[in-house]
Amino acid sequence: MVNNYEEDNNKIWQLLHQARRMLHRGRQKELLPLGITSPQYAVLSILNEVGRKGIIPSEIARHLFREPHTITGILEIMEKHGLIKMAKDLERKNLIRVTITPKGTDTYEKSLKTDFVPYAMSGLSQEDRRLIKIYLKSIRDKSAEWLKMNQKTGWID
Repeated sequence: MVNNYEEDNNKIWQLLHQARRMLHRGRQKELLPLGITSPQYAVLSILNEVGRKGIIPSEIARHLFREPHTITGILEIMEKHGLIKMAKDLERKNLIRVTITPKGTDTYEKSLKTDFVPYAMSGLSQEDRRLIKIYLKSIRDKSAEWLKMNQKTGWID
């Protein structure tokens, strides 16, 4: 017999899944005219944060909780479209360093001036925003902890 705690966990999981799906669909719809996908936006966001020095692909994979080979595929497409540049690291020749191009920066900046995310978040007060960040980080971290304890490989895409 399922107890209330288990049932509540399942309802919360369903709501998180539904919210994530709706957020993804709405965001994807806005990014399409810019010629990028949600994962590409996420990469541009990270590259914008790290600046001119760039970052190695495995670090991008860790930031996004994705498998390195998945990130490699995304990066190859982005480079083909002129959003990023991949080059051998000057200090460690066996590493690739990824940097954002002017076109990538322009695309990233345009992606910030969209309507969907502010609209989707408009129902949250400042306190709601503060709390939801705390709660989602807790769920993310506990999930990562469980995966680390129960998997022999990296992240599941």
